[in-house]
Amino acid sequence: MAESKKYGMNTRAIHTEKKFELPTGDVMPPIHMSTTYTHVEPGESEYSYGRINNPTREIFERTMASLEGIEDFEKLHAFAMASGMAAVTMIAELIKPGENIVITKEVYGGTTRFFSEIAPKRGIEVYFCDFYDTEKLNSLINDKTKLVWIESPSNPNINLYDFSKIAEIVHNKKSLLVADSTFSTPFITRPFEHGVDIIMHSTTKYIGGHSDTLGGVVITNKPEVHEYFHFVQKASGGIMAPFDAYLAQRGLYTLGPRMQMHSKNAHQLAEYLSKSTILKK
Repeated sequence: MAESKKYGMNTRAIHTEKKFELPTGDVMPPIHMSTTYTHVEPGESEYSYGRINNPTREIFERTMASLEGIEDFEKLHAFAMASGMAAVTMIAELIKPGENIVITKEVYGGTTRFFSEIAPKRGIEVYFCDFYDTEKLNSLINDKTKLVWIESPSNPNINLYDFSKIAEIVHNKKSLLVADSTFSTPFITRPFEHGVDIIMHSTTKYIGGHSDTLGGVVITNKPEVHEYFHFVQKASGGIMAPFDAYLAQRGLYTLGPRMQMHSKNAHQLAEYLSKSTILKK
């Protein structure tokens, strides 16, 4: 998929370069379940062990990077993890003991538990903040703040935040901005366009779309962060399994039309409720 700027979102979802030329001419790439690979000569094969890389997982990782606006999606591919919380955990590995994270109060319950109960045991300070109060947010970020974590729309209250405004505050303090964009997906919001440095999704939700797969995915446009995530993914082992990667990729093929219908239904519901006489505002 050379010169991918000319392609729309649905085309990217379906036709991001598959890389694999199979003698059978498969239109849909098969599920590669093998954990080990043949080497004609030691070290010559591109694939060595399933935890390190897998063709099925790579297809999904490249497609997600492309959808989030990464043009060099083979080099700066995404990282597919075993669950949304595995993705959270990998991002948190950027924070060293003695450093801190500032995170929105309106965040997924699993993320709250991780940062309130597990991260402090690693010597990480955690500050929860109402991100609508940008003065408070600005005051909490200091020279020890590695990450600022935003979730928009938030789960479950659907709070929406101004990425660009928050990114300006965060970058002025030399920190990195993380966005959990699970409820939006790239078909509604592409956070890199608004100054975000790291994006994550729980693919279990809209991306998978069929309530039959667990997964998480992390994308960054920072080469140095990408290199570290590549190491963490290999070393931690919290990878997405091939079958889950296949299901997540399948979900991407219909994600555009599904998000369009979700948005249409939400708009109709909002219009109906706005005229309701039994609801209190």
